[in-house]
Amino acid sequence: MAGRRFRAAVVQTLAALGELGNASIAAAQNIRAACPAQITLTAPGRLAAMQGRIEAMISAAATVRPPLEKFYGLLNDEQKAALMSFIKDDGKGFVPSHEVRGIGLIGIRERAEILGGSVECMTPREGGTLIRLRIPRERAELHAG
Repeated sequence: MAGRRFRAAVVQTLAALGELGNASIAAAQNIRAACPAQITLTAPGRLAAMQGRIEAMISAAATVRPPLEKFYGLLNDEQKAALMSFIKDDGKGFVPSHEVRGIGLIGIRERAEILGGSVECMTPREGGTLIRLRIPRERAELHAG
């Protein structure tokens, strides 16, 4: 029973994330379309171009806000308290306890730890690699500005 509820919640969250992604793409396309193909050299022309870009930005925010609020409303407290990112690779995978060549994962782990976060590497049953990066929101916000 709990497993079905969890799966249903995941499906709902993924659907909301898809809606947010589609809205983001639409907003970006509208912003891009508002940028003139040719540069206007006159003051009135430049002001009109600027106004068009500002209106496109306002429209983009209005396009993205509803699906963003829907997606955010589906997150639990732990998800809201941290920036989490998942990286999935469908390759052959690796055994985390074995020696790692290169500095990619080491660098990711060091940077996450500097921010009070963590990195977890997993090899799913179906193969490949899944990396989970978690950084506390207040630390991410502190370093973003």
